[in-house]
Amino acid sequence: MEDNSYQLIIAYFEKTISDEELTELHEWLELHPNHQEQFRETMQILEASKSYFKKADEIEPTSWKLISIHIQKEEKGNIVNVGRKIHWLAYAASILIVGSMSLWWYKHTSYKESTAVEYTEIINPEGQQSKILLPDSSVIYLAGGVK
Repeated sequence: MEDNSYQLIIAYFEKTISDEELTELHEWLELHPNHQEQFRETMQILEASKSYFKKADEIEPTSWKLISIHIQKEEKGNIVNVGRKIHWLAYAASILIVGSMSLWWYKHTSYKESTAVEYTEIINPEGQQSKILLPDSSVIYLAGGVK
């Protein structure tokens, strides 16, 4: 009867109780004095829960709005941060490409000096001075016969 009594009290509270159930509830209340106390306590609990959930329903939309706004801010912030990272990566990649191309061009198109060395022997007669112009446009003065 305990489970059934709670169901009857709930039906009475929600005003969905039938005539037969109402009669059964009255009989249960008259059966023992503790049942009336149990009935009052259960009704108080149901009233309290009704007012609590009523307040929660009023507060809930505002709370959900705040939560959704917070989530949207985080999502937008993440998109902006990812966008900034992509821009920095693009800049770094372009600098790397330009640097690599420049290095390749420098190595493959720089003037290559000839590997063959030409030796020339110049003999300056004794007592004569000579001025010699080298291929790199430097000038050498030779004095002859000085020991």
